[in-house]
Amino acid sequence: MVFDQVRRSTAVGRYRVVMGVITIVSALAFDLAHTGVAQAAPATWFITPTPSGPHALYGVSCVSSTRCVAVGSTTKGAGIQRTLVESWNGTKWSVASSPNQGSGVNALYGVSCIGPTKCVAVGSYYANPTAEETLVESWNGHAWSITPSPNQGSGGNLLVGVSCTSSTDCVAAGEYGNASNVQQTLVESWNGNAWSIIPSPNEGTGADDLDGVSCTGPTSCVAVGAYSSNPIPTLNLVESWNGTAWSIIPSPDPAGDVNTLFGVSCTSATSCVAVGFSKPSVPVLSESVSQNLVESWNGTAWSITPSPDQGSGTNNLNGLSCTSSTNCVAVGLYDTPGGMMPKNLFESWNGVAWSITPSPDQGMGNGELYGVSCTSSTNCVAISRTQILVDRRPRPRTKSRSR
Repeated sequence: MVFDQVRRSTAVGRYRVVMGVITIVSALAFDLAHTGVAQAAPATWFITPTPSGPHALYGVSCVSSTRCVAVGSTTKGAGIQRTLVESWNGTKWSVASSPNQGSGVNALYGVSCIGPTKCVAVGSYYANPTAEETLVESWNGHAWSITPSPNQGSGGNLLVGVSCTSSTDCVAAGEYGNASNVQQTLVESWNGNAWSIIPSPNEGTGADDLDGVSCTGPTSCVAVGAYSSNPIPTLNLVESWNGTAWSIIPSPDPAGDVNTLFGVSCTSATSCVAVGFSKPSVPVLSESVSQNLVESWNGTAWSITPSPDQGSGTNNLNGLSCTSSTNCVAVGLYDTPGGMMPKNLFESWNGVAWSITPSPDQGMGNGELYGVSCTSSTNCVAISRTQILVDRRPRPRTKSRSR
């Protein structure tokens, strides 16, 4: 992804797979109970085991409480990372066989499922140690297979996010390197027969990238990321698809050196939410901490929505999932000032305000939620980089007795 140096300095560098480094992840599950008067009780997240191994998960997609798919990479043999797919059947997580392109590094970063027999995952592979190319894999209900996908420019190509609305309509977003080795936005589209590159604009004179995409139909998609000119300041990038062309949509930037959006979720053409972080400007040789950033689209304009930070250290939101205009869950990390022990961060939207939801951490200093997928207000799965993959199963509830 673009701006890796900046993001790592704020404990954010999410997607790039670094050869020789193994990141173990987990998924976290969300259980929201309701009383007899339909008043929501406090949310409960809990951890459920996943298959052990040198695994890293980066994306998750659920179609029901008994069907989820998570994707990432696992380390094989001589430290080479290969694709990883894990699936949830309502009882347990298991590793599904997934193909690789060539013998080098392969990784999947995003996944979108529209049903138990249709999923698409995207990422990249290395044709040689310096040639990164797009990777797309599809699930047909029986097996995962590689689907040919194009590349652009003479530099590396990478797909980070994907959103499908039907078996004949998917959009993937990421970045590619041009002839000057400057990262530019990359958008690819699936029409049921083949993937093709769709022209997408760039902002500024420096690097641009897209980190997340959400579609509500074949004529309505939103992609988010960041662009830079110097390379600082880094500013938000929002692009919209109207069925004919991609265009840049103005989005506000808090004052600071770094603003970037990592994830977006739309429930209609007039209701979208994007999350990321903002890092205030500081004097030279001083250190600042990132703060959560949430922006909302009402069909006319993007605006910043207030969101709380946990503590006084680094905060950032990496992903979110909305099931309606009044129900969203966002995930990320928080840490103490100057700390190197990030913890999981959950925030929820009730249609009026964002609030922090308590969450478990597996061990110490290994939190950072990468993504989340919700199918309803009571069913969400999030992935994190602790050693246990967590999923959502409804806990038994004690029924009240009449007296």
